[in-house]
Amino acid sequence: MRQDEGHGLSLDDFVEVVNNHWGTQVFVKNKLWRLENAAIIKPKVEDVEYLAPFTWSESAGRAYTVEELIAIAKERLDPADVGKVDSPNTETGLNGKSQ
Repeated sequence: MRQDEGHGLSLDDFVEVVNNHWGTQVFVKNKLWRLENAAIIKPKVEDVEYLAPFTWSESAGRAYTVEELIAIAKERLDPADVGKVDSPNTETGLNGKSQ
């Protein structure tokens, strides 16, 4: 694994980090590339959950929660407001059912 100074991990290396974190293969490069480039219109909640520990909110000083990531993706929450407002209303829980 290589990380050049001033540059983040390559997509291959990031996939390796995520899979090592979870102890199983949860991503392959192609799937992560499609998520990153919005080629997947409606990502699975579990995919967002797998990536949540690897996100960071500067405004909140912590990683985004899964609920926050979903609300940001649905454009119900501005990433700059994370940590400044109450938990977003995502209308559906993690199981996809209305609350």
